[in-house]
Amino acid sequence: MSMYNSLARKNQNEYRFLFVQSNGSQLQDTTKLVEKENIKPSIDSTYTFGDINKALIKVSTGHSQGKVVVTF
Repeated sequence: MSMYNSLARKNQNEYRFLFVQSNGSQLQDTTKLVEKENIKPSIDSTYTFGDINKALIKVSTGHSQGKVVVTF
């Protein structure tokens, strides 16, 4: 955790961990929070469904610097 704290301070950023469960009610609450606070995810790259194997390789090797998105 200290690594994240020092990196955030260095870049003058703030972060929080958000733990969720797989249920519709909590997903709705999370959506409201994201919209209210204007939270923008860090997107590393976007792949088409045809390139899903490339996306999985990127995630599994730890080379992504944000979310990897697969579009359908």
